[in-house]
Amino acid sequence: MPDEIRNDLLNVRETAVKLYTDFRQERFQQKKLQLFDTIHRTNTKTFASLTEEDKKKASKKKKQPRNVIKGQKLLDIVCARGYDTKELFSYDFVSSNELFDDDGLMTKAVKSHLCDELEKKYLKGKEYPVKPEKGRSMSQGYIVYVMANIRKITDCKGVLFYHILKKFGEMVKNLMKKPDRVDFVFDSYIEGSVKDSERSRRESSKPIEINQITQATRLPKDLMTFWPSGNNKTKLQKLLKEWLADEAHDGMFKNIKVVLSGMVGNDLSDRCIAVKRKTGFFRESHLWTTLPEIDSTLEEADTRIIPHAFNAAEDGIKRLIVLSADTDILVNLLYYWRRLSWIGLKELWQRVGSQQKTRYIPIHILAREMGIMKCNVMPALHSLTGCDYTSKVGTKLSVLV
Repeated sequence: MPDEIRNDLLNVRETAVKLYTDFRQERFQQKKLQLFDTIHRTNTKTFASLTEEDKKKASKKKKQPRNVIKGQKLLDIVCARGYDTKELFSYDFVSSNELFDDDGLMTKAVKSHLCDELEKKYLKGKEYPVKPEKGRSMSQGYIVYVMANIRKITDCKGVLFYHILKKFGEMVKNLMKKPDRVDFVFDSYIEGSVKDSERSRRESSKPIEINQITQATRLPKDLMTFWPSGNNKTKLQKLLKEWLADEAHDGMFKNIKVVLSGMVGNDLSDRCIAVKRKTGFFRESHLWTTLPEIDSTLEEADTRIIPHAFNAAEDGIKRLIVLSADTDILVNLLYYWRRLSWIGLKELWQRVGSQQKTRYIPIHILAREMGIMKCNVMPALHSLTGCDYTSKVGTKLSVLV
């Protein structure tokens, strides 16, 4: 039994006397409250507080030591009899596996904890700008992780997919301050991907696939049934790419160099393109140009962002701002910052957090405070403590100690 429940049960009389005394003093003696003011409930912990989930956790904690003891005995027997321990470790010789949960999915750490810990350890108490400078002191570019940002849209008041496209465009435009260039980076959804288990973990609803998605297609009543389908997201991204190209010609992104990343596929629309600043239609090939140097078969936007960052720096961008709270991107940016600075990038920022806790992290300052060696090993440390493709074998805090 948890100590909290035990203490509440043993002290129930004292708790009742205190509550009555407070009631009498506040309402009759001190008259801080009116007699008819609300009496708030006091929830005392009892046996009913042990939910099924708590019981399962308690049961699991009891089983784990037994499995460890059983495994240790088996290992001792193998060593005593002179068997090959390497061969033993090629099998599962305990019933539970710390690398996987009860559903067979990889155990995960909360990735955002790494970002929080890096800020506390290397930036807390230091004087540095809290956000990119508003003026045009240097050429400025943005990289937008499309799917991470479009999924933030939960209050779309429209009924058509056109409305969610417009809402996305307005959201991104409001975040940008006098940009010279903006890169929109898309994900690819490959069947049988190594990331399938991670995507299954994140989605709680069964997908409902939509056969055709156009701007005039009606939005599903519950978007949570739309997102779990990789085919749905692929169709939406292709529609969004076409819409963004049109907006770059003569819309909300005109007079800005717009680069639209590629996606894994064989269609012309899957190629990475730079849209020219000219009025016209998306399908007229003379209005855009392909960028084969940053066209890649990388599945994740997390890694596809890096070639776009290099291309932007080579294009003369001096300040680059990444609009994505993804911790994997933070790790990649720290690793590549030194090389980006070699080709002329002066400042690198990432917008992280959610809702009221959004903030900008100066990657260029964080990398300087951490040092070259730590930045170089961050991808390995991040993988060991749990990323999209690996189970955790430690906490995010432990790698920074």
